[in-house]
Amino acid sequence: MDKIDNERFLSAFRSEAFDALSSLEHLLIELEKHPQDAEALAAVFRVMHTLKGSSGMFSLDDISSFSHRVETLLSDLREGRVALSRRFMDYTLDARDWLISMIDEGLEEGRPLRPEAEAFLQDFESFVSTSQNCTEQNDEAVVDPQVALKQYQIRFTPPPNFFQTGGQVGALLREVLALGSGCVRPDWSEVPSLSQLDPETAYVAWDIELESQCSQEDIQDVFLFVQGKDVLRITEQRVESVRHQLQDDESSLGEKRNVMSPLHSSSVRVESAKLDSLMDLVGEMVTIHAQVRQAGWRIGDSSLSSVIERFGRLTEELRDNVMGIRMLPLSLVFSRFLRLVRDASSDLGKKIDLEIHGGETEIDKSILEKLSDPLVHLVRNSVDHGIESPQERLELGKSESGTVRIEAFQDGASVRIRVGDDGRGLDREAILRKAREREILKTDEVLDSESIDRLIFLPGFSTAKEVSDLSGRGVGMDAVRRQIITLGGDVFLTNQPGIGCTVEIVIPLTLAIIEGLLVRIDQEFFVIPLADVELCIEHIDANTKKDASYVQVSEELVPYINLREYFEVEGPRPEIEQMVIVRTSGGKVGLLVDHVVGSNQTVIKSLGRMYEGAEGVSSATILGDGSIAIVLDVERLVDMVARTEAELRVT
Repeated sequence: MDKIDNERFLSAFRSEAFDALSSLEHLLIELEKHPQDAEALAAVFRVMHTLKGSSGMFSLDDISSFSHRVETLLSDLREGRVALSRRFMDYTLDARDWLISMIDEGLEEGRPLRPEAEAFLQDFESFVSTSQNCTEQNDEAVVDPQVALKQYQIRFTPPPNFFQTGGQVGALLREVLALGSGCVRPDWSEVPSLSQLDPETAYVAWDIELESQCSQEDIQDVFLFVQGKDVLRITEQRVESVRHQLQDDESSLGEKRNVMSPLHSSSVRVESAKLDSLMDLVGEMVTIHAQVRQAGWRIGDSSLSSVIERFGRLTEELRDNVMGIRMLPLSLVFSRFLRLVRDASSDLGKKIDLEIHGGETEIDKSILEKLSDPLVHLVRNSVDHGIESPQERLELGKSESGTVRIEAFQDGASVRIRVGDDGRGLDREAILRKAREREILKTDEVLDSESIDRLIFLPGFSTAKEVSDLSGRGVGMDAVRRQIITLGGDVFLTNQPGIGCTVEIVIPLTLAIIEGLLVRIDQEFFVIPLADVELCIEHIDANTKKDASYVQVSEELVPYINLREYFEVEGPRPEIEQMVIVRTSGGKVGLLVDHVVGSNQTVIKSLGRMYEGAEGVSSATILGDGSIAIVLDVERLVDMVARTEAELRVT
């Protein structure tokens, strides 16, 4: 097998292994909550067994050896020789972390175990050895060891290209026989004469008789990475004592086999870079459609317009389908917090339940990848600052266990994610005291409750009395807000002292293609995200004072920004201008422009390094005539103008 093919297979192994280990963490935490769930234990065992087998196929000796020894320890748990305790679960979760670190280091054939990993395994094995035949307080065995033996007739027919893809028959047969006891017989009937024999083609089939307590899924897992038609056929024979269950059990196992079999997979793994490239191509199609449509208007041919309209509908359908492919469930991020809350509550001596709702809500993968850090900050704050100790909660008349809630749902073109708890809430007196100590507020300055709460978003602001591993350095909430604003979203806070606190994140579904409102100032074009737009009105400068900065909208005075002055666009102002009223976290704001062109399907293009420091703009787009339009970052634009005006008032 050449180096290029080997790299491709190792890349596939790495991706599969990370997916398996991600699911393993969730399975282990669920097993800890429900120690009698034999199905969960079997699923944990299968993950480790599959990882051992697949790493062995690629001669990844360190991963194969490590997972084999952990599998042996899990076998002791499955067979009831050791009880499921919190410490056993700590070791198993740490083993999962070790495997991820070994894969992160890079995959290398024949690499031995690191001394640190060997020391960890010896410690784990020593713990299991001393725990055997002993039951810790409140611990129970998970599985009944009295399981009926089953007899299997297995027919394994390697595909012709089996050796070319790195397959090893001997390793697979040893894996199968390790599940119980049995024998193997080769079938040489398809081997051709020597003159016609291809040494790289697999001709021999294998008949295996196996007696074991394992399930058919365990056998299928051994051959999980062998692809081809009619590769594996399993016939099961039960002993007499359970023969009356044969029909129901075989039916159930048949359903599971159809789900597990890679030959009937309904999904295809695609590299992230290929999806990004496809999205870029669709964006180019959207841009070209705009150009063709504009050319069609100039020509004025009705038959051409009809074709362009159909082309537009197909482009929109393709865009929606590709964006749908890029959408991933938020559960991929939320599931990580099960481990975080479990470990943090143990370290802090607290009892905390984590509730997750709306994990099936989908969002663009480019946004999902950047959501993890902000959400980690919020969950850590709830665990560390929000939830009280069990004794404090009892004294306050609350239940001993606190609750951290994470929920998500789609709201139009946005997704709302809420992280809340039923803890102590924000201490407004402590926030004010800290703000005055840092001279953020004057001693006699008075703020309303909402303004006090939002002080925690200031850089470096923290009311924690001491710095811990979880929080207290004053970078959390400021980092959360800045990163969410970078994603085109915003952060809102609901605080109820003594009852709890909830932080809500509002982010767009996608950043690849957005609906925008195209506006013009002289010969310059700008795009305002349509999700931010409230309404558009006419504005006549002659009816206002020269230094006016407010406009009346439905009996409400709304501040506005003259974009011509802000972006220093030269040229005469029209007698009748137009005002776009937008929604921001601080309320409504008007954006004064020369002319509102209309809605525009905006393909986001990066501005590049030269414009990294530009305030109030987020990206750009190409219009139908080939000209460039700047996409405005409304929230940052308003913040920038507000800061500038505040500095001018001070000076």
